[in-house]
Amino acid sequence: MWITLYLITAVVVAFLTWHMSHHLQSFDGPTDEARAFWSIVAGAIWPIVLVGVAQMLVVHLITARLRRAPAAPVEPVPMATADVAAHY
Repeated sequence: MWITLYLITAVVVAFLTWHMSHHLQSFDGPTDEARAFWSIVAGAIWPIVLVGVAQMLVVHLITARLRRAPAAPVEPVPMATADVAAHY
């Protein structure tokens, strides 16, 4: 069942990538063979992209939670210039 789900999603992603690449071409666009190859690659690696996006979201949520705790303001300690100059 899982392999079928992966393959169906891979075919859908590959088709959508191939179909959308027509709209994103420059004046000197790639050949049909290159578009087909990279569409197949996109279809094959879609889980890696999905896991990468999930990891970025988790890191963002963790850092946002850690950042919420406000730090207490620290007042700067004035340096005693006479004491520092005496040591050198």
